[in-house]
Amino acid sequence: MILSIKKYYIIVLLILIAIPAFTQYYESGQDPASLKWKHIHTEHFHIIYPETFLNEGQRLANILEYAYTLVPYTLNHNPKKIPVIVHNYSARSNGFVAWAPKRIELFPVPAADSYPQDELEQLVLHELRHVVQLDKLNQGFSKGLSIVFGEQAVGALSAMLPLWYMEGDAVATETALSLSGRGRLPSFEMELRALSLEQGSVFKYDKAIFGSYKDHTPSYYNLGYQVVASGMKEYGPELWSQSLDKIGKQPYTLNPVNISLKKKSGMTKKKGFMIIVLKIFTIYGKSRISKHYCFRLMP
Repeated sequence: MILSIKKYYIIVLLILIAIPAFTQYYESGQDPASLKWKHIHTEHFHIIYPETFLNEGQRLANILEYAYTLVPYTLNHNPKKIPVIVHNYSARSNGFVAWAPKRIELFPVPAADSYPQDELEQLVLHELRHVVQLDKLNQGFSKGLSIVFGEQAVGALSAMLPLWYMEGDAVATETALSLSGRGRLPSFEMELRALSLEQGSVFKYDKAIFGSYKDHTPSYYNLGYQVVASGMKEYGPELWSQSLDKIGKQPYTLNPVNISLKKKSGMTKKKGFMIIVLKIFTIYGKSRISKHYCFRLMP
């Protein structure tokens, strides 16, 4: 009996040892341990990059500072200084923004299916827009939460924002502030065009957002871009800026996004999303020339 209990404890101990414990929110194992790192401090960024990325690192610093003057325009907010970490030894082409600890991480390897736009410029325009979105939440009541709970507070409050808004807004920004961008690619709207011809109707909101195992649904990048850009065109660029203000100042209202959108447009995010998508499907379904729902960020 004692032997069996000992075996039981040994098995439990081995299971616990095998479970990794993460004390920080970061990705590891993607850069060679032999790398030597350099860094550049600018007015608004702390750029950390491998020594072999020296020339591009200086160019990245210039791109970041230039983009900083343009990207915050429609949200009326200039974010605080933030670290930027470059991983140029990765096979993936991507970038992301995290908020605990807050940082931008870039993987500036040109993708095989990339479009004609400089990889660093596209990544900076897209990811910096996410920084503006999140940093703008840190105001009013939310700022008090950040003092108590740290950067995790803003990260948690960002869950109040629809993912289709965050990515759609970033795609709209990269499109408006460049000569390329995904919003100008025929392939980017191809799925919506095909669905409008095949289905003949719009999916329900939940199905459009969460996807389906039965029917193909476009990603929140595709749908979000069309909804956000056309919404800003119809109701003004301050539409979502006010929603972010509402989340930051009054997150305790539980659904501050709907309150703000309803006050500005008379519709909730769900209703507004479906109405705009229906309009887009109607245009595509009648085989009309697609309108590019881009907007000018700068006068």
